[in-house]
Amino acid sequence: MSKLSEILKKVFVQNLEKVVLAVLVIILIVTVLKSTFSLLGKLANQEPMIYSTSSEKAVKHEANPSSNSYAELIQKIQQPLPILKEEARDLFVKKTDEVNLVEPKASEALDTDNDGMPDEWETQYGLDPNDSTDAQKDLDRDSYSNLDEYAGGSDPKDSNSFPGALKLRVLNIYRKGILVNFFGYINLPDGSFQMQINWGKRTSFLKVGQSIRGFKIIDFSQKNEKKFNPQIGAEEAEDVSHIQIQKANEPPITLTIGKPSFEKELHATILDQVTGKTHVVHYGSKIKRYKVLDITPTKVKIIRNKKIYTLRRSSTAA
Repeated sequence: MSKLSEILKKVFVQNLEKVVLAVLVIILIVTVLKSTFSLLGKLANQEPMIYSTSSEKAVKHEANPSSNSYAELIQKIQQPLPILKEEARDLFVKKTDEVNLVEPKASEALDTDNDGMPDEWETQYGLDPNDSTDAQKDLDRDSYSNLDEYAGGSDPKDSNSFPGALKLRVLNIYRKGILVNFFGYINLPDGSFQMQINWGKRTSFLKVGQSIRGFKIIDFSQKNEKKFNPQIGAEEAEDVSHIQIQKANEPPITLTIGKPSFEKELHATILDQVTGKTHVVHYGSKIKRYKVLDITPTKVKIIRNKKIYTLRRSSTAA
């Protein structure tokens, strides 16, 4: 028996620390559970709470308040926070700068006569906002309609202001020797003649009635003359056949076979104001997408996309 007591004592001493630790853990768990159940019980029996945004602290009210206290409570809840007053106003009221930015766009969009030009723009340039026919009129007579001027952002009252990117200006109009020369002819089997016409570095074979560089061949005359040739000491036949060409209503020009012509035709020097490059043009010349239709002593007519424009001296066009 004493031996058993000694063994139990020895085991208890060796495990004393573990036993103490286990007892402490059990006590801690019991304490936590007790506290938790106590708190839940208090919350279950607690009266309802109502919070008002008018105060930083929660205000406790009765679960069933009287009518007077209820009305007072509602008034406090509905009272807006001071910091929100200005923000709420700004959400619905436009600032002055914002109003000024929107109003011009609205006025520009107003087009009473529905002609594609806003009333404000028409009034600015002396047009009638109630007359739709003035869209196709040409206020400054520069070959661009008022509607074209509006769409292109140019001034419809300034004949030197044109819509578009390419701007051409006539610097000078003058006469220069024609480039058309008569160099030969062929007698065709049907009895007609076909003339060899050189113009610049090009050669064409044409009949009477056909045109070259704006000149129309209006007549051909085959003719030989006898002239003394000092090299052979005798007369010989010389071909002096000639043709007549004519441009529009200008006087006819006579070209003798094999001889340069001293006749002159109108040329123009045109400045491309975008690139700064100058172009010397005659009938049929091209400047980018423009083709020269006619040149008179005072103006140059050009065409683009089947639309004809007139350039006058010291004027610009696009």
